[in-house]
Amino acid sequence: MKRLVLLAVLLAAFAPGAMAAPWIKSLVTAQKKAKDKQRLIFVDLFADWCGWCHRMEQEVFPSAAFQLATDDMVLLRLNTEDGGEGSQLAQKFGVTTLPTFLVLTHDLTVAGIIRGYAPPNDFVKTLTGVEKQYSDYLKLAADEPKFGDDYDKRLRLAKELHVRQKVADSETRLKKLV
Repeated sequence: MKRLVLLAVLLAAFAPGAMAAPWIKSLVTAQKKAKDKQRLIFVDLFADWCGWCHRMEQEVFPSAAFQLATDDMVLLRLNTEDGGEGSQLAQKFGVTTLPTFLVLTHDLTVAGIIRGYAPPNDFVKTLTGVEKQYSDYLKLAADEPKFGDDYDKRLRLAKELHVRQKVADSETRLKKLV
């Protein structure tokens, strides 16, 4: 009997999703946690009626691949039809299809946007690609003092800033180019 109980405990502990970090339901809380721990925020924007959102919740989020890929992120789930933070965030980032996933910094700079359902391994590949693109952007931004008169690099950075919702920073650089 003790072995069965121990086996049940071990199976529950190592079942997909058992080690999952809890989803936060408040943007402000997620921003604070991301800032304190210097992490990105993975935002699941969903609606109760969205069948693909439910499939993500049932198939992808509990998967070991997703758990591992988001282990160093703050997980935030917001309903786009809540009339509050979820609705506001969806509007701010122009979300028109569900499911949509945002990868954000604590100050809501866009690291990446993923739209639609994908099986766990495919979704993780996309997420990894988003993180790589964001890392490349950070390197580009860090190298800005070395650009000199390189118009193409300056323009590329201005475009990246615009895509990442840092419009004022983008405009400043575009004005310098003109």
